Amino acid sequence: MLRTTAIVAAIFATVGAACGGTSDRAPEPVGTSEARVTLSATGTGSTSETLTATSVASGEITYVFSVQAYNAAHTVLQGSGSLTASLAVATTTDLKLATAIAASGSAQVQGQASVAPSIVGFEVDLPGQGSLSGTTQGDVLAAVHVDALSSVQGDLSFFWSGFGIQGAVEGSSTVDLSAAAAAQATGPAVVRVVVQDALGDTAEASVTLDLTASASGSASGSASVDAGVSASGSSNACLDADAQCNATCDAALTGNPLAVTAHTSCVASCSVALASCGL
Repeated sequence: MLRTTAIVAAIFATVGAACGGTSDRAPEPVGTSEARVTLSATGTGSTSETLTATSVASGEITYVFSVQAYNAAHTVLQGSGSLTASLAVATTTDLKLATAIAASGSAQVQGQASVAPSIVGFEVDLPGQGSLSGTTQGDVLAAVHVDALSSVQGDLSFFWSGFGIQGAVEGSSTVDLSAAAAAQATGPAVVRVVVQDALGDTAEASVTLDLTASASGSASGSASVDAGVSASGSSNACLDADAQCNATCDAALTGNPLAVTAHTSCVASCSVALASCGL
């Protein structure tokens, strides 16, 4: 069983109150924070979940997610667990709670909270223009670079799809767009990237290009980046499928803790699928 949900919380700060005084003004929002919650369970039984949210003066919201695991009739409590996470403004936090219900009548709940990588922006160069494409040649129509930050140790992985790309590919922070692939594309010239950190958490964004490929494969016109970076370009169905895929990878690792390499490969395949979902 797997269920996913997204929670978007407004971060509030009280304004207009002087020291020792009072304010009759309502708190004003200073930003937003997003929590992506994945709840999964294995075994025969049922679960119930509760959520408690507390806002603190520093502008953070603290969430406590609690899971109670029961037998199939939902009459006997077999185990419980909780996960506490503080959501800061302008961040996305991935929260995962996995419940394993054993045939013996016991249950364990494990949780993980981590800040997802953030995508800062894009840079687009045409061949011979700019630093990105100084060494490109041949079939390259343009080069697209994404700037991303991670809150955890380890390298970021990048999965590209869309205009000028055959299917979905894993690469570096810069991808070369193929003139041949671009010539076969229909619809808007949109390039999508999924950025994955060492924990498997992801961020998504897309860039819309304004390029024209000539018969020789060179590009004319301009390359323009959308003013805003889309933080989540996938549909809910794609995100649900990605959560299901990652939960399957995590369950396999729980069953065989030594299979770290296989787990890394499994999670990467989930990001490849997410990058190509909906194309």
